[in-house]
Amino acid sequence: MMESNHRIQIQEVYKNYSPPIATVEIIDRLLNGIPGKYLTGLKSVVLRNAGGLNYDRRRSTTRSRKRKVPIVRCRGLYHEKCRSAPAWIEIFVDNLINSYPDLLLHIRFFRDAAFSEVLFHEIGHHIHKTQAPKYKECEDVAEDWRKKLACQYFRQQYWYLMPILLPLNLIIKLLRTITRRFKLTRRSS
Repeated sequence: MMESNHRIQIQEVYKNYSPPIATVEIIDRLLNGIPGKYLTGLKSVVLRNAGGLNYDRRRSTTRSRKRKVPIVRCRGLYHEKCRSAPAWIEIFVDNLINSYPDLLLHIRFFRDAAFSEVLFHEIGHHIHKTQAPKYKECEDVAEDWRKKLACQYFRQQYWYLMPILLPLNLIIKLLRTITRRFKLTRRSS
């Protein structure tokens, strides 16, 4: 467990799994790049592996865009505040890492891009629930916030890459598509 100047606890709860990269440091760096006003009321970020979920959680589902999605296939979940617990975010590191080429995850920029995609989206759900409610599809609102937070973070951290960021973004999307197709064909073989 790690706590930083943003006051959000980062917990690793893996079962028979060890991530190949330092996930706590990545999440801490990303959280430090977000203005504190957006994190108000958020207690923790829990990093776990979907493969280590118990039987009931593996079989349970969540709703996304009016469809049921198995939790075991999710990359992240936002748990809003309830009577007994504050709001928190759950990130399934194995699912997140498997959606990117291994080679890219050894480069800091790409690690930040991969983890920010999930973390900022879930923080977008938190902002939508607590500070800026909109009467739109909640996934669309979370995606809008993800884009805003990512632009702000990457402009701050990687200002020197701005002239090449657009072509780089296209390359990332292409590599992710190729990786997904390769992994799907490998599974079906």
